[in-house]
Amino acid sequence: MIKEVVRQVKSVRTGVANAEERSGIGHVRMRDLRHSTAVMLLSAGIPIEKVAQVLGHSNISVTYSAYGRYLPEHLQDAVIVLDFPSISEMK
Repeated sequence: MIKEVVRQVKSVRTGVANAEERSGIGHVRMRDLRHSTAVMLLSAGIPIEKVAQVLGHSNISVTYSAYGRYLPEHLQDAVIVLDFPSISEMK
């Protein structure tokens, strides 16, 4: 069994830098971590309201304007309207 030592982090930047070093993944910006988190949650079908809470957005419109294009249903209704077989018959 792996025993973890959990310490209180005084600075988020220091905590991320330490985690980055321990993981061996190389340099990662906190913004990239937030973005990846949002995209993964939305792609997994987590409601955007919950993603907004995880990200700490006080208004869901902020989350929607930044990450709405990653919702699984984004543009789905527009694509369904297209009738690709009829387009290929036009040739």
